[in-house]
Amino acid sequence: HEFGERRLVTALRAGWSETVDDLVERVFANLDAFSEGAPQSDDQTLVLVRRLAAPAALATGGQTAKNA
Repeated sequence: HEFGERRLVTALRAGWSETVDDLVERVFANLDAFSEGAPQSDDQTLVLVRRLAAPAALATGGQTAKNA
């Protein structure tokens, strides 16, 4: 029985407006609740990257004023 991608995505979506630190805490709290106190047999790593704004080239499908 594993926590799985679906539970991870659900936790991330529920906290999308939180700070990254709060979101990390949310995910690990969900993981702790899921494991119901069972001892951890492996290490846990979570890397989150928050993109603040899309670069112009990405937002326009690679087209910018210079190369349009």
